[in-house]
Amino acid sequence: MKFRHLYWVTETLAADGTSAVRGVFTSIHDLIDRGLSGLTPGSEVVDLRITLVQLDRNQAPMGSWRAVRGADLSDSLREFIESGEFDADECRQLSEAFRNWGLVRAA
Repeated sequence: MKFRHLYWVTETLAADGTSAVRGVFTSIHDLIDRGLSGLTPGSEVVDLRITLVQLDRNQAPMGSWRAVRGADLSDSLREFIESGEFDADECRQLSEAFRNWGLVRAA
C-alpha cells in the first residue's frame, strides 16, 4: 500500500482577511465530494483556497489556488500528472469542480 504524502487543505477566506481551515483530504475524489461540495458559499465567505502540501516537510506548499471567477487548475496540475501522483481524469474533474465553485460563488 502506498502511503500518501500529499494532502489537500481547504480554507475559506473572509472579507476581513481572516481564514479558516475547513478540511484536509488525501484524495482528489474526497476533496471534490466532501471538501468543495461541503463548503456552501455565503456572505461571510469571499473566497476559497486549496493548498497541496507534503506531509512531514518543512518547506512551502507544493501549490496553492484561490477560487476566483473562472480559475483553471489544468496547467498547474500537469506536473503532478507527469510524475504519476494524480491521473489526468481526476485532475480534470478537480479543475472543473474548482472552477464551478468560483462561478457559483460569484453569481
